[in-house]
Parts: sequence; structure tokens; C-alpha cells
Amino acid sequence: MNNIPVTSLETSIFARLNGGTRPVEKVFSAAALGCISASSFETPTPLPATATARMDGYWIGAGSGPHRLIAQAGPGDAMPSAPGPDEAVQIMTGAALPDSCAGVIPVEQTRLEDGQVVVEDTTLSPPFAAGMRMAAKTPLLKTGHPVTIAAIGPLVDFGHDTVPVYEPLAVDILATGSELTTTGNHVNSNGPTLAALVGAAGGCPTVHDAVADDPSAITAALTGCTAPLILTTGGTAKGLRDLTRQAIVDAGYNLWIDGLAVRPGQTTRLFRAQHEDGDRLVVSLPGSPGALIGLFALLVGPLLRRLSGEVAVQIPWHQAHLSTDYTRRRLAATLSPAQVALDRGQLTVDAAGRRGNGFVLLPEGDQPVLAGTLLPVLLGPDGCPRAC
Repeated sequence: MNNIPVTSLETSIFARLNGGTRPVEKVFSAAALGCISASSFETPTPLPATATARMDGYWIGAGSGPHRLIAQAGPGDAMPSAPGPDEAVQIMTGAALPDSCAGVIPVEQTRLEDGQVVVEDTTLSPPFAAGMRMAAKTPLLKTGHPVTIAAIGPLVDFGHDTVPVYEPLAVDILATGSELTTTGNHVNSNGPTLAALVGAAGGCPTVHDAVADDPSAITAALTGCTAPLILTTGGTAKGLRDLTRQAIVDAGYNLWIDGLAVRPGQTTRLFRAQHEDGDRLVVSLPGSPGALIGLFALLVGPLLRRLSGEVAVQIPWHQAHLSTDYTRRRLAATLSPAQVALDRGQLTVDAAGRRGNGFVLLPEGDQPVLAGTLLPVLLGPDGCPRAC
């Protein structure tokens, strides 16, 4: 397939991958955020399982009082019995309450006289109902989906101190280019950059030594890469030394995707080899450092999640209004570095061309893209948009 539109990456690429059977490990629930769950779990009972007091106060029996204090109940204590006439039970926030308790009178509405409770205001504070946090049969984990922050607390509440998740995906990283293998001004900055991105996305990167623009050397290096996902940089254009494509084929991989219909991904290629334990993939990326972060957000990161066992992978697009006119000509759809900001509750994007915290997808065309136009944006690894 050639020149895949970015709008169809989910159906054209991610949905067609076979991640195979992934090894499973147990991690502490506190460390499971973002990992891909290897099992499903529903809440067996409501959370909380009973009604609970929402504030400190007194459960007051019938009668005008004063009310004799007969017991106390706090979080973790046995559920108290109902007070009789002119009796009171001291209740603390979080205490379990029976269905017969309509509420407690807040301590601020009472005073103590000679060990008895005098009620000054009979307005009740109703308890939190059973299941107010979470109903029974609420899904917390779903196989093949990321563990969310909302699930971690309830998992621990139900005694799950560890969570079965798929092991981090191994990723081999191989930079190509003769300029990287000789003494001089060029260093392999692509390898550490990709390793940082892979680690942040939940993978386990291995950076290999850079290899020269020699087909046999590249093929030999690829043969030594055994991870399910291999990332190469450099040698993707049509110059005399752009030899990566044939070297990957010679290493036993079949060309699957020949370019994306977006700059700078037009020379990005995907190669595929089928194994019993699932697909193995080589993503051949351009050697330009400026292209790597955007292509990782658009393509490599979602691929990593899919091969890690995630079943419903989507590119995390957001919509933002262009803050100023963009007047440059665009020979193809362009994923451009941009600054995404939050302005009065609305996402805006500045596509002036300088590095920022994200990327904006600009349409192909000669005409300016006017300020206010709603455009797709991706947030980069540096996090959330800042408020204006």
C-alpha cells in the first residue's frame, strides 16, 4: 500500500496487525498506570458496600432529648445498632450505617451537656449511599486496554495489590548513515531520542551501534535485531546512499506500507514479517531529527501500543483553532511543529513553524489557512497545553 492517508492509519495499519500472544507479568497496582491489562475485572460488590457517614455527627433516637450517648462508630468499626428513645450514637466520617439510618445530625448542630447530646438544629446530613463511588459489576480492567488512574484505587479497595499486565514491548533502534560511523561533527542523536520516546510510551528500547550506508552491513545489523518492533533511521530517500529499503528486504522483511500521505512521512516505510509469536515490524524512518518526534506521535507510538497487546489503538487527535493565519504553500498535507495552548477553555494552535509542545495537521494547498480554522493536533511528549 502506498501513501496511506493519516485519517486511515487505524484501519489500514493498526487494525491489521497481529500482536500475537504477549508474555504477562504482575506489577504493583501503583505502577500499573498506562500498562496494557492482561485480564478483565469487574467490581464484585458496590463501593462502598454499605451506606457511610459523610461527616461527623450523631445518630439520634426518638424523643426531644437530651440524648444519652451510648456508643461510637468510626470507619472500619462494626455497623452500629439503632439508638433507642433519647439515645444517641456518635458517628464519624466514613462509618458504615444501616439502611434504617436516614442520616446524622452534624456535630456543629449540637452541644454536649453532662455527657448528653443536646440538638440545636435537627437538619440531617444524609449518608453516602452504597455504591455511590462505584456500582457492582463496574468494569475496572479490560483485557487489551490500558490501566486507568480511575481503576487503581478501587482495585486496591478490593484487595488487588498487583495487576496482570503484558510485559513491555522490546524495541530495537538502529540508525544508519556513514556520517554517524566516522569521527566528525555528526553523532547519533536519533538513537537516544527514539529510546526516550519508546520508554515514555511503555516500551523497552535497545539502541544498537549506528551502521554505515552499506546494504550488507545494514542487513547484518537487522539480522541481529530480534525485537517485535525495529526502528531504523536514515536512508529512506532516493539518493545514491539511501539503501535501507533493499537492506530490510534482504533481511527477510516484506514491504507493507510504502509512504504516508503526509510530510514528513512520505518516505516512511513499514516492513512486515510474520512469525508464530505474532508480527514483527520494521519502521523505516527518515534520518532528519526534526521529523522523528512527530512521526512517533502519529505512527510509531500507536504501533508500539498495538504490538504491546492493546486492542483498540487510536491516534490521540485533538481539535484546536488556528491562532494566526498560516500563509506558507503546502505541497502535501503537513504535520508541522506547533504550540498548543488552552485559551479560555478552548484549544488553540500556533503553527508558526517553531518547535512547540505538539503538532498540527495542515491541509495541502496554495491558499492561506485562516486564523480560527479548526485543525487536528497531536500533543508531543512534553505534555499538556499551557493556559494562555
